[in-house]
Amino acid sequence: MSNATVKSMKYGRFELFINWIIGFFMRRNFRFTNIDPSNIRDSVGFHSRSEPFIIAMDKMLKEIAKGPITPIGRVLIRSIAIKALKNRIGRDRYLEKNPEVRNTNVEAPIFIVGFPRTGTTALQTLLAAHPEIYAPPFWELVNPFPLWAPRSLERFWRKYRAFLFLRFAYWFAPEQSSIHEIRWYTPEEDWHLMAQSFAVMNQDWQFAIPEFGDWLMEQDLSWAYEDLKLMYQILLHQNHGKRLLVKCPDHLCFLKEIFTVFPDASVIWTHRDPAKVIPSYSSLTSLLRRVMFGDARPQEIGPYISDRFNIAVNRGSCIVNRKIYNIAFSDFVENQLITVQLLCARLGLSIEYGAMTRIVDEFTVMRNKRSDNRGKHRYDATMFGIKSELIWNRFESYMNKFHVKREK
Repeated sequence: MSNATVKSMKYGRFELFINWIIGFFMRRNFRFTNIDPSNIRDSVGFHSRSEPFIIAMDKMLKEIAKGPITPIGRVLIRSIAIKALKNRIGRDRYLEKNPEVRNTNVEAPIFIVGFPRTGTTALQTLLAAHPEIYAPPFWELVNPFPLWAPRSLERFWRKYRAFLFLRFAYWFAPEQSSIHEIRWYTPEEDWHLMAQSFAVMNQDWQFAIPEFGDWLMEQDLSWAYEDLKLMYQILLHQNHGKRLLVKCPDHLCFLKEIFTVFPDASVIWTHRDPAKVIPSYSSLTSLLRRVMFGDARPQEIGPYISDRFNIAVNRGSCIVNRKIYNIAFSDFVENQLITVQLLCARLGLSIEYGAMTRIVDEFTVMRNKRSDNRGKHRYDATMFGIKSELIWNRFESYMNKFHVKREK
């Protein structure tokens, strides 16, 4: 497809040059390319091997190391692991200095769990405009702890670090903004908070490490969601008096744990034709796999994502007698403001004029200023080994149960 958003599935000359330079240092055993779990633990100062998050980290790193990861990918993975461990240290220090945080009430949190490309970003953005809602922006998700006083200066520094992180990411994957634009000040997926527990299904989906993903789904991850609750408490401690709204497709695999740790939670599950969702997400996934492996191998992505999403919908469908609100993508696209107003009413949020006006204003801004609005992301499903008929057959029971319409 000549006009596809992602035109190259392999490293270009610049990436090959950078990869060669890093490879030169890797062959001389420079630490910044080392993804051995013990080396990473020692670099940060974690010596215990029995903590659940250490076990999860070791499992993830060992599975990634089995694949065709490039020197660039090794630097990326090492930085992700070290960042997660340092965030954990920062969390413990913050809690030690502010023990009252543990008493912060995470009351009736709202989780959006639809797959990527099902309208979750638009839905979260509109709900986040409600004055009673707090949806953590990207800069707080990646840098959740105050660093120093005064407050205004350190908040600026955390925002600037998030801005630089995104500039670096767009440098390696400039197509990202047309597929899923991320801004430092807008709400994003909260797997960034889960990362400090290493219980992130997103890493399986993006890096193709099924042994790690299968292992995660075999565990009782209540401990990881207790950790996540602490992160929510820290953020709410800095943003008093509001109701938490987060989104992440990973949560669909662990609704049991969510309702165990947050029994008064509400879940919004967005649904869309998987024959549209899977190739679109495969195109997005190809960006990270290109960076990690040098060759995205697109024909392998579609079948893999189809398999993992099928497992996720089956796990999510098993949860009954809970506050789960199902939203059809087709209905949401046709009537976004009405859908949000109805959701606000069902969630117990105010639907008075002032609250709805803020949502309408956000709707206007969103339509005019986002670079990833519908139609800008172009892809060819066959490039990713996907045939619509096979997807519809595989997800037939899911589509029937949730009245998901086929899209042309």
